[in-house]
Amino acid sequence: MEADPTDKQVTDKWDDCTKAMNPLSSFLFAADAIKEMEPLFAYLQRQRCNYDGWGRDVSPRLHEIMLGAQKNVLDHILHSNVTMRLTDSMFKADIKKDVNSYRRNLQDEYVEKLIVMSGLETPSKHDNFAQASADYDLGRIATMVKNSKGNQVHKSFLKRRINRAFYNCKR
Repeated sequence: MEADPTDKQVTDKWDDCTKAMNPLSSFLFAADAIKEMEPLFAYLQRQRCNYDGWGRDVSPRLHEIMLGAQKNVLDHILHSNVTMRLTDSMFKADIKKDVNSYRRNLQDEYVEKLIVMSGLETPSKHDNFAQASADYDLGRIATMVKNSKGNQVHKSFLKRRINRAFYNCKR
């Protein structure tokens, strides 16, 4: 029996998606994503100290810059076909350790986007399958956070935020 050509196309597309996600997982969403940028951040801080800005605040807003880049990527890739891989990428690596503030910001933003996608609090523009996927991923994240050893304040925030979304469900 000959293989269906659509099976090969699906496999090829899956491989392409995996190849595309690997650099994002390794560099932008990794637990140590800022490691390579720390010398640049330190340099920017020193530069700011040598510049008075003539009354304006010119300090580099590093959290805003990093979160902005991560938000832009999330906006493009939050599709039901990739949300599960993204959840694994962002939370599984952090189960046994504490996460830095950049990682916490990313996780908070991802949970917020899943809540919007799911339509729990406001009507969603996504189809039912994408909404179901977002619901499922929120449940998985709640379980992962519950079983993790990270920052208690951050874990508590994520759990309460997910629970509040399900409790205030408008569907």
